Amino acid sequence: MDMSIDSKLNISHRNESLSEKNFEIIKKNLQSCINLNQLQIDLSYSSFEEEDFQRFFSIFSKLKSLTQLGLNFTNNGMNNKAITELGSQLALCQRLQIITLDLFYNEIGDDGLSNLGTSLSCCKNIQSFEVSFGKENKFSWLGLAGLASGLKQIKNLNNFKIYFCDTQIGVVGISQFAIELKNFQNLKKAFLSFSCCKINLQETCNISYFLPYCEDLELTLSFNNIGDQGITSLGAALSKCSSLQSLSLYLNNCQISEKGFSAFATQLSECKNIINLDLDFQENQACKQGAAILGQSLGKLDNLVQLGIYFYKNYIQQEGAQQLGNGLAKCKKLNKLNLHLGYNYLYDKGACSLIHELSQSKTINKLQISFVGNDLTQNGICELANKLGFLARLNALYIDLGDNDLNQKKGIQEFESKLRLCNHLKILQVSGFPYNLRSKRLMKIKQLVKLYY
Repeated sequence: MDMSIDSKLNISHRNESLSEKNFEIIKKNLQSCINLNQLQIDLSYSSFEEEDFQRFFSIFSKLKSLTQLGLNFTNNGMNNKAITELGSQLALCQRLQIITLDLFYNEIGDDGLSNLGTSLSCCKNIQSFEVSFGKENKFSWLGLAGLASGLKQIKNLNNFKIYFCDTQIGVVGISQFAIELKNFQNLKKAFLSFSCCKINLQETCNISYFLPYCEDLELTLSFNNIGDQGITSLGAALSKCSSLQSLSLYLNNCQISEKGFSAFATQLSECKNIINLDLDFQENQACKQGAAILGQSLGKLDNLVQLGIYFYKNYIQQEGAQQLGNGLAKCKKLNKLNLHLGYNYLYDKGACSLIHELSQSKTINKLQISFVGNDLTQNGICELANKLGFLARLNALYIDLGDNDLNQKKGIQEFESKLRLCNHLKILQVSGFPYNLRSKRLMKIKQLVKLYY
């Protein structure tokens, strides 16, 4: 097929060896795309010999019009020599604007990572750079510092994503890398993932150094020993982010108590320009006080439009749920709300009081909510359905009632009958009911366009 006018090309030889035949196929495809702008190559889990890397990467120097490149080299045995060669060839692609590198399960060391940074500093048009690493890579904080030193010289770089998972760079490495990020003053979007990296208080403070420059931030610190002091320091840094409009924060299993949550929530209320907010605090101990203060603080964010809160196993209980709902109902522009409150000892009273408080909102039109494992009863879900009818603008509802005491057909039918009163719903998804106890009552909601079970 003649591909001379194509601007995009996807190549995949996943889980194969780079044989002479496969290499010639790739080379032929690339050479036929004279005006190639966007290239995606997936060679993950493929068998590479050391000389294969040099032979393969030499192709890139001929792609003069390339602006966007994605390479998946997961588990290829890439070492310092290979990553250095890749960087050298990319430096010749002067039109590159977007680069994505998946480098999980390789053998890259400090020299290779530093050399990559040096080479990329020659690509002055790069606007977005994304790279992923796993624990098998051999680099330390010296390699990370070298990478950051090169990237900070790219003045057009405004979008930076880096993913670590269970890496061996140590606490010094993360601290030094975070400090280097202070020099990325044109950075508007940052996505940093440090899951299972043994981060504690000091590293959390250092990661916070660069935050004031960001408008869009996603920060993953799950499965680290952040603790109350760590999240308090993070909150203090966020409170100074006057430009921050979108924040996604993932702190699963981080040993945070209601004291830490309370301090963090109070500081978060200073982020007046936030529009989109996702807070994933699964399996911590926010408890009722932490949930209550979070609700009060979020109620002060007048520009908040979309909100997600993931409180799976946080012991917020009935009072915490009610106060959380009370605060969220005060958000003047909130229209999309996602609440995951599984296993929080809410019982009927807690779930119903939460929905009652939310019903005071005049703006929420999409609600996704999980009450999994909260010991709700047949009577409780019927009352829940009744209160959902008071959400005046609600047109999309996704509700999960799994792992509750809901095995009586009469109670489920009554729930469905009451939910029919929400005749403004256009999209409805109900999860958690036994298949044999469902009925067709919900199909009679007048405005309903889509129904999912």
